[in-house]
Amino acid sequence: MLSQKFNVVSTKGNLNSETGLPLSVFGIKKENEVGVFELGMNRAGEMSEISRVLKANFAIVTNIGTAHIGRLGSHENIAAEKKHALDFIQNDGVALIPKADDFAQFLSKDVKGKVIFYGENENRVKFVSDEGLFGSTIDVDGVKVHVPLPGKHNALDAIAAAELSLYLGVSAQKIKEATEKLSPLGGRSEILRGKYTVIKDCYNANPDSMESAISLVRSVQEKNVRKILVLGEMLELGADRARIWLFWSATSF
Repeated sequence: MLSQKFNVVSTKGNLNSETGLPLSVFGIKKENEVGVFELGMNRAGEMSEISRVLKANFAIVTNIGTAHIGRLGSHENIAAEKKHALDFIQNDGVALIPKADDFAQFLSKDVKGKVIFYGENENRVKFVSDEGLFGSTIDVDGVKVHVPLPGKHNALDAIAAAELSLYLGVSAQKIKEATEKLSPLGGRSEILRGKYTVIKDCYNANPDSMESAISLVRSVQEKNVRKILVLGEMLELGADRARIWLFWSATSF
């Protein structure tokens, strides 16, 4: 979306860690106007460290999930760690925070810059409809935009990106043009069509990503379709392992 207006450099692959983020930053060239970088962490202190490398002017928090909860110990610890992504936002910067997240108010506290809460029915970008394997439709400042990646979780990420792009002066029409050309990364929400339709979503797994994948399969409403889930093992759940699986056995299947 931002490349419709700016010369953009961005994270390649998953170079988002204590090693990967600095390598990504080294890719910035003189001609670049905007850098879009993913910050990832799987241990206490890592987000704080890499935030000091990037010193982001603008930041999007996608969610406070359960990835690496075995290492960090609790949702609260994950939220506290992710909040460090907002440490260097100044008065002219923006933090975009998911309104529906349980930690939204915690994340927004003491942010120096502007806070924009985004979600299904917030601000300038809204969720319109879920089209199952064909993606979703969102409304960007009155312009209907098809998000070709399946699953509401992908639509919410697109909403966050569109909110920031609008704030930085990209038009709704340009956002539409960029979004409708999207294609999935390898192993993430790929739809393989043939005699059978296969959803290839196997990059990594945690309770939140698995729940999103199951919701996507559930959303397929075609008649006389047999659905088969092949679920891999989830690691790094720590003490939450038994509680998470008990919750799932009662609610998800």
